[in-house]
Amino acid sequence: VLRESPRVPARWQATPDCERPVRWREVLITDEDCKLQREEAAVAAQAAAARAGQPATTYSELVPSLMTVEQFLAANERAEARGRLLAVKFYSQ
Repeated sequence: VLRESPRVPARWQATPDCERPVRWREVLITDEDCKLQREEAAVAAQAAAARAGQPATTYSELVPSLMTVEQFLAANERAEARGRLLAVKFYSQ
C-alpha cells in the first residue's frame, strides 16, 4: 500500500531543500548532495565576485579595427598571451 507523504509545512515551503530537515525535503537528496551544492554555490559566488571586480570594457575595446599588418600582429600577440584565438573577418569593397 502506497502511503502519501505528509505535506511540507508552510514554514519549510520557501526554504531550499538542503536547508530543510531530511523529513521535509521534497526531492530525495542526501546530505552529501547538499554539501556538493554548497561548494558549487561558493565557487560560483567567487567567480561572480572576480568578474565584478573587472573594469567594464566597451565594444570598441573588445573588437578594435585592424587597419595595418602591425595592428594585426599586435592583436595576435595579445590573444596568444591570453591563450585565446584571434578571429578576423575581412570585408571587401
